[in-house]
Amino acid sequence: MRKRGNMDNEIILTKMNKLIIGLTGSQGTGKTTLVDLIAKTYPNLVIKCTEGEREAAKALGIKNIQSLKAEQVQEFQSLILEQHLDDLNAFNASEKHIMICDRTVIDIFIYTFIANCQKDSCITEKFVNLVHELALKSNQMYTKIMYCGLIDIPQSALDDGFRDPDEEHRKYVDFLILKYLNNWKIQYEKLADDRNERFLKVQKVILAYCAENGKSLSN
Repeated sequence: MRKRGNMDNEIILTKMNKLIIGLTGSQGTGKTTLVDLIAKTYPNLVIKCTEGEREAAKALGIKNIQSLKAEQVQEFQSLILEQHLDDLNAFNASEKHIMICDRTVIDIFIYTFIANCQKDSCITEKFVNLVHELALKSNQMYTKIMYCGLIDIPQSALDDGFRDPDEEHRKYVDFLILKYLNNWKIQYEKLADDRNERFLKVQKVILAYCAENGKSLSN
């Protein structure tokens, strides 16, 4: 992880010969499950980017997001953002050519925005603006952004300490993501609700990239 407080005006640009797929969507929409399945299918080809919340919680010495204090929220979001940018930087500097992420800076901005609206918020406007500026550059940071809409999921699966199981909260996050994707004119593709169709769609993108760039599926 980079030296703290050194993210100002940092923009990560994808290299032309790299494929970075960024999944965006509310909690419990199958993003991480899809990332894990793609990475498992192509273990030597695809690098996955996940687990931002758990790593941030570990760094802060807390077990779950319910343990977060108001004064820790900005640091928590900052750690998630830093790790995400570090992962993108490391990938762009590596010999690998395909990465799939279970979040984008758009998602990080949405959760920062929601937290900043709380009456006891300790998040600074400077940090909100920083994440906002990065989110506006999403199409330069990811080769392809794919939106995962709300799907039915068991309540028990959501209540893992790192996701808010409240259905209204999930709907609100989904509403904001679509609002800002469209308001900012971010190019994105909506994935089907069916998990198998989602996998096949992402697989098609990967296969097309490999064919166009002469990459072997075993690399």
